[in-house]
Amino acid sequence: HSRDTFLESDADEQLIVFVPFTGIVKVKSISVFGEGGEKSPTKVKIFSNREDIDFDSADNTASLQEIDLQADGTADLDYPTRFAKFQNVQNLTLYFPSNFGGETTKIYYIGFKGEYTQMKRQAVQATYELKPNMADHKTQAEF
Repeated sequence: HSRDTFLESDADEQLIVFVPFTGIVKVKSISVFGEGGEKSPTKVKIFSNREDIDFDSADNTASLQEIDLQADGTADLDYPTRFAKFQNVQNLTLYFPSNFGGETTKIYYIGFKGEYTQMKRQAVQATYELKPNMADHKTQAEF
């Protein structure tokens, strides 16, 4: 993985990453590639199908899973998710609350392993009656 591009927090070590998917996914594991030093994240809180997570709510909202991360500078570590909780995922919010002592958090790569299913959007087929056919509808006396 390249070290040319990266994501870095601006004011402190906290970082939030919102990941929308183009289909429905089942997430089996996550990989986080930090710098391998003090700017690498120490923990990630994972929220599924939540678009309302911000810095104020991330600490006080229950996540689906919280993972303690290693200072991995190689992206060789895959962290398994609780697969049963990550079955019908349309988006993920990843909250990195701390790092190994740096002023900012720096991430070079975030990867996911799992299964992808294309979203199926179809038109609803319905029949509307402008003038009802009374033979199609039973009255109270016919019951």
